[in-house]
Amino acid sequence: MRTELVDRARALSSGGGRAVLGIVGVPGAGKSTLAAHLVDALGPIAAWVPMDGFHLADAALDRLGLRDRKGAPETFDGWGYLALLRRLAAETGHPVYAPDFDRDLEQPLAGAIAVDPAVRLVVTEGNYLLLPDDPWPRVRAALAEVWYVETAEATRRERLLARHVRFGKEPAAAAAWVAAVDEPNARLIARGRSAADLVVDLDALDLPAPAGSRPAGDQGRVAAVEFVRWVPADADALVELLTGEDWPFHAAGRPAPGAVRDQLAAGTYDGPGAQTYWVVEDGERAGIVRLFDLDDGDPMFDLRLRAAYRGRGLGTAAVRWLTGHLFAELPDAYRVEATTRADNRAMRRVLASCGYRQEARYRQAWPLPDGTRQDSIGYAVLRPEWPAGRNRDPGGC
Repeated sequence: MRTELVDRARALSSGGGRAVLGIVGVPGAGKSTLAAHLVDALGPIAAWVPMDGFHLADAALDRLGLRDRKGAPETFDGWGYLALLRRLAAETGHPVYAPDFDRDLEQPLAGAIAVDPAVRLVVTEGNYLLLPDDPWPRVRAALAEVWYVETAEATRRERLLARHVRFGKEPAAAAAWVAAVDEPNARLIARGRSAADLVVDLDALDLPAPAGSRPAGDQGRVAAVEFVRWVPADADALVELLTGEDWPFHAAGRPAPGAVRDQLAAGTYDGPGAQTYWVVEDGERAGIVRLFDLDDGDPMFDLRLRAAYRGRGLGTAAVRWLTGHLFAELPDAYRVEATTRADNRAMRRVLASCGYRQEARYRQAWPLPDGTRQDSIGYAVLRPEWPAGRNRDPGGC
């Protein structure tokens, strides 16, 4: 079923131009989980643009008296969303910038997602794509297809409550918000189910759950994961890994073998300030974790997983392991830092689920292969924060 969905999504982009696929469902159904899976599976030809970026800012909600209705249809700029969808389909000769929504700030962020000219399919997800009132029928007309996602009701409610708690609500307040806001919205959204082009049973796909949605004690679907120190005898295997895959969220994309060997000789992967570990799942090398800046007190890391292993929870397992490893092995380290592209939503979810906090936004700091630039986001976790981060519910990368 997973393969069939990916193939169907890919077919939407095969007719020339750019297509936009809509994913809809009630709150907590798993829209973001499915969107992330499709975009990860399709690679650089796909981009994820959520409707959440069109939340009205709190200042606007306060002015309209809608703060306590945040998330309802009237708290979104639906007409602005429609205008963006039309631009995404029509403007393929230059980057189109879309807003995102920062769950830590609970605010929209303008221009946070770059949809590059090479993108052939935009996956957009939101609650209200099939509502009958304007502008939503026009939104539906701007989409090649709309898929309705559903999951078991008990799972959905548990996921929804966990999400609200994770982003700052007390459990009682989260339950009250679900009852007063989310559930009325869910009933409204469910009326559009029959109008969807496809209904997707998320439970049947067995995808990793989104960040913060799994019950306490559930360690996800990662079977047996080990982290094995790289040694010079593994040089050829490392070159094969790095040059045999596309790395869409890394500046070098797919590096040349000679470039990787030059980095090996320079100590980029193993030296006084760097260590590299294989990420091994069930005996297979799934990727690497490179730890660097080990000698300056604020270590950082680079995580790379083969395409076949993405979306299975390995990213979360790796970030948790490396963070604990760094704090244990470097007694003087007070911070572990990470930087990722603003549109790498999977990695940003993993970092947040592991206790890392967003500290900076670097404008146009990440060069892309086509000569354009993307914003990057700086994260860090502090030693005193780490036990809490270690025990957070896992997310899926």
